[in-house]
Amino acid sequence: MRSDWRKYEDEVYEECCRIYGEEKVERNVSRVGVYTRESRQIDVLVHSEEGDIAYDAKYYSKRVDVKTVEAMIGMYGDLGVEKFVVVTNKGYSKAALRRAHLGKDNVEADVLSLGELKRMQGYWAMPYAGRNCIMLVPPFGWIIDGQRSAHPEMSTVLYRRGVDFEETILKDKEFAYVKFWDKDDEIHTIPDLMEHHR
Repeated sequence: MRSDWRKYEDEVYEECCRIYGEEKVERNVSRVGVYTRESRQIDVLVHSEEGDIAYDAKYYSKRVDVKTVEAMIGMYGDLGVEKFVVVTNKGYSKAALRRAHLGKDNVEADVLSLGELKRMQGYWAMPYAGRNCIMLVPPFGWIIDGQRSAHPEMSTVLYRRGVDFEETILKDKEFAYVKFWDKDDEIHTIPDLMEHHR
């Protein structure tokens, strides 16, 4: 009989296959560390257009904390993997998420619960308005949200995952948005766009 942690790792692998496509996903990959020169194991490795992304399935009895994220940053830095996601069965602390998103390390990190991973529809979106459309890939650790917008002209908003939408718009001012307009409109050059934003 398979253990619970093995079933959990299977679920993480299956969700990655759903999101990225089975042909881009490997499991139980071994790599030799640059610094340790030891073989280390990656639970799930995704080969995406933006580079490899490691998914580490953490089946713990408590929430993932800062120490776990920092240990993973060290491990994936050693393995030369620039992006990784810790997927946890018990959730994570706010400090762990902040450490993942705001660190100055050479790796990009994120922390998700298995439920959040299951709700992901994909790693890109196609916002549209009328006959205009664009394929959009968010920065790592960000989401594309077409459901809400602070302004009617913003058809889609991008912001860091795990933060309150209103807080990031009003307080952090760390967001991006998509707006379509026709060249026949008043704004049809970059200087016009900059003046509009000013």
